[in-house]
Amino acid sequence: MIEAAANLPGAVGTTFVHTFGGDIDVVTPGTVITNGAAGTIGDATLDGGNFSNHGYATLGTLPTGAVPIFDNGVAGQIVDFYYPFGAGTVYYSTIPLDFYLGGVGNNPPGDAFRNIYAPNEAAFQGGAADLEPVPEPTTLVLLGTTLAGLGWKLRRRR
Repeated sequence: MIEAAANLPGAVGTTFVHTFGGDIDVVTPGTVITNGAAGTIGDATLDGGNFSNHGYATLGTLPTGAVPIFDNGVAGQIVDFYYPFGAGTVYYSTIPLDFYLGGVGNNPPGDAFRNIYAPNEAAFQGGAADLEPVPEPTTLVLLGTTLAGLGWKLRRRR
């Protein structure tokens, strides 16, 4: 078995518990994951699945700056969260999304996982690229002009 604490960057000291549960409740409403373009997820939207979550991380041990998204119906037992790390963001979930995307699983909540949670999560993770600074056109022009000038100067010396 792969241990999450040993393989998640920046998660040293996070306590993970492997267990199965069918209850998933919203901890932090208003995120792209809980209220995205594909729909809204409430406390009952993802409940009742074939082991809708495969464990949890203990809230008090999450990395600094972590934002808990869902718990397993027990306060402090977080099944879905993200946190800043370096220049990016780490997203962790114990939800077996591959199971539901494969067309398996009872309904509800199968359709909610496929049609709301998965697209909202993809939009959230895709938005992480928007956090990277993009060079302004002026910066690129200055860089190009500088390189062209250096090239011209080197050529002239020869």
